[in-house]
Amino acid sequence: MSALATAGKTNEKKPKPTEDEIKQLLVNARLSLEQGDGPEALQAAMMAMKLNTQGNENEMMKILENAKYNAKKARDEVIKNLGAKTEEEAAEIASQKAMMNLNNNNNNNEKTNKKKKKKKKKKKKKKNNNNNSNVTDNNNNIDSNNESAIEKIIETNTNDDDERTISIKTRRVTVEPCQAIVFDMDGLMIDSEPLWHIAERECFHECDIDLKDSDLLDTTGLRIDEVVEFNFKKFGKILNTETKDVVVENIVSRMVSLLCERGMSIKKPGLDQIISFFQKKNLPLAVASSSPMRLIEAGLTGLGLFNKETKTSEIFSVIVSAEAEKLGKPYPGVYLTAASKLGVPPSSCLALEDSLNGTLAAKSAKMKCISVPEDYENRSLAFHIANVQLRSLEDMNETIWNGIWRT
Repeated sequence: MSALATAGKTNEKKPKPTEDEIKQLLVNARLSLEQGDGPEALQAAMMAMKLNTQGNENEMMKILENAKYNAKKARDEVIKNLGAKTEEEAAEIASQKAMMNLNNNNNNNEKTNKKKKKKKKKKKKKKNNNNNSNVTDNNNNIDSNNESAIEKIIETNTNDDDERTISIKTRRVTVEPCQAIVFDMDGLMIDSEPLWHIAERECFHECDIDLKDSDLLDTTGLRIDEVVEFNFKKFGKILNTETKDVVVENIVSRMVSLLCERGMSIKKPGLDQIISFFQKKNLPLAVASSSPMRLIEAGLTGLGLFNKETKTSEIFSVIVSAEAEKLGKPYPGVYLTAASKLGVPPSSCLALEDSLNGTLAAKSAKMKCISVPEDYENRSLAFHIANVQLRSLEDMNETIWNGIWRT
């Protein structure tokens, strides 16, 4: 048993740890997760959370057991999908795929730069043949270890006597350690709760059940089938399996329509800016959500980020749903699947989340994680397991970005 796991254990004779001590446990757990000590790191993290949950001990211990169980199981599944025998071999295969993608992108960028350069030269000749010119052509050749690059700078100088000299300089530059960004959807990109309330009100009204605001709040966080069971029981209505399936389908279908029609009205502040921030870094973007795929596609359609006719997105190269996994968040399966489809090692991915379960899923997948809690001021101390906590997507900047990859 590691020192980290031992630190997570409590002794009834000792006083309850202070807030700072709990935070430190979570920071230690985060670092241990990134270094691969999955189950023990999760145990320490969950123990720290348990110390701060005020009566939710059973719930937290259940999450602990689930997370410990799936941390290894989900990794084993991804290893199998990659045709590897060990986690190290799987990471190597994913890295090779990432390198191929990176080299292909570099080749495409080089071709584009050459075409642009030819056009520039033609324009310059026509405009003024005697003007001094300084042209810089950057050609990055990635080293095999993918940790640095050689930047070749070709300088062409023309003097007053029309004599040209060419000099070539090289310098070593750092390649970003991040190779992909993975977004959660509901709660991070959109706030779908108001639309769920509309869909539930309409569909329950058809069952002669009129829901008030307080009724809607009573079922916040429940699965939709549980919402149906709860309200039928509360209002004394008979519910059989066939009726339940029909009501669930009606609510989900209505929700799909509402998301497509009103997606822009529930878009989270800063979403456009943070997508643009990552696009400027030429990083592939993905979505890994707990929602069913039809709701993910509807939500992205409403935001103008998905074409429902062609079933494609110009922004997100990979879209995965936890409904295809054996276990959802806080299990890491959906994040590991996203990394596998991107051809990128999970440790080279940055996840963006709003929920604690999602944050745990990302961290147990060995990803870096930015958490944007819904109620930032009253957020749980457990969010300290994230690399960064933001009040809003609008707060993302270069300083935060650089800090993530130094930790």
